[in-house]
Amino acid sequence: MPPQTSLADDGLSKAVLNSARGVDLGPLTPREIEVLKWIAVGKRNGEIGTILECSPRTVQKHVQNILHKLGVETRTAACAWWHERHYAAERNLVAAR
Repeated sequence: MPPQTSLADDGLSKAVLNSARGVDLGPLTPREIEVLKWIAVGKRNGEIGTILECSPRTVQKHVQNILHKLGVETRTAACAWWHERHYAAERNLVAAR
């Protein structure tokens, strides 16, 4: 399967890109947040690089920064961090209605 290159063709991709609303993302830069969101839906560095129009090595550097800032050791742990915050924010929005 080729890397995702068109966001317009993928409803999940749009949802992922819009899913940071109401989520406390702490010390992450906007670009690191973008990378983390793509990691959270299972994209590899090469795919993320294609989507964000940068090299896989640049993505890897963002991943290293994310892991360091979050105090986790693996991409899986970073995904868990993202999903915990995302779903907590989602629950708060539902509870507020």
